[in-house]
Amino acid sequence: MKKVVTFCLMGLFCINAHTQIVLKQIGNYKTGEKNIYVSMSLDSFNVGAAGPNVIWDFSKMINSKSINLESIRTVLGNKYQTVFKNANILSDNGDSSYVFMEIKGDTNKVYGYVDEKRGMVVEYTKPYLTMIRPLKYKDSIYSLSERKYESYGYDYFGKGFAFYVVDGYGKLITPNGTYENVLRVKSVQNFTDQMTNGYGDMKMKMITYAWYDNLHKNIVCKMNYMEITSPYFNAEYTTIQYLQNNL
Repeated sequence: MKKVVTFCLMGLFCINAHTQIVLKQIGNYKTGEKNIYVSMSLDSFNVGAAGPNVIWDFSKMINSKSINLESIRTVLGNKYQTVFKNANILSDNGDSSYVFMEIKGDTNKVYGYVDEKRGMVVEYTKPYLTMIRPLKYKDSIYSLSERKYESYGYDYFGKGFAFYVVDGYGKLITPNGTYENVLRVKSVQNFTDQMTNGYGDMKMKMITYAWYDNLHKNIVCKMNYMEITSPYFNAEYTTIQYLQNNL
């Protein structure tokens, strides 16, 4: 598999001789699979070092936290099925938000994102590539995407890019346990969304570090920093999410 990418077809693969860990089943989701994640906000964004044989120790983190049950579901019968016609599976994030994907062969593409609490339906008119299998140290991908959505009564059309690289491998320690032979994927995403009435652009930058192993198809830990700037709204978010259990 490759990595978590947010946009479409243009893939640049940088594969070298570091093949100590090869992840073959990441993102190869099946309907009915479930995971429990602990999520919490962070005051700082300390992700640790990149490179080979790193130990990432996040075991001491204590903060207010919430539990999410994430599940993989079919799109058949879902009320957004006609919006995201090419999606064949969805990820229910457990917080009234959903990611609509197409899993085909060794690739995953994202066609849509829905946040029902905010009343937001994002359609990726140029879908983004989120995973390619297998995945190895130093693999990378660059891709472009386009999207449209409505937010707070305004229509937006956006373009962006993402660069993903597997920047390290080693051992991961979370408050829930220790994971050996993990790969870390760093992603940098940028989007500029324009209002149809020309009031102003909304810019989004997101930096994510995600850890994977061969025992799980999904992430075992993820740290995320997001920055949003616009004429009427500015915000920063720093969060961590780590696996508590499989169902």
